[in-house]
Amino acid sequence: MTFEQRVALLKPLNTNEVEVLQELADGLGTAEIAANRRTTAQVIKNCTYRECQKLGADNRAHLIPWRFVRGSFEKHFSPVRCARMASQGEGSF
Repeated sequence: MTFEQRVALLKPLNTNEVEVLQELADGLGTAEIAANRRTTAQVIKNCTYRECQKLGADNRAHLIPWRFVRGSFEKHFSPVRCARMASQGEGSF
């Protein structure tokens, strides 16, 4: 599966998942995020697991690049537009 096809298949994250992912991207650990959100580390681990499932990431380390990639795509193109552009040979990702 090509990168463009994976982008087109991404499932949307809910608000909480986006916030946790941003905190991971900011360099916070699971325990720090849990303390900031007044929850347990297990809740954050579960959230991270769901993010991996939705984004097709293999592990937590792969979530960080996906956050930046998704953020830049979402600002300019919908996943459908990205897939259409890829199938037509427009632009490279």
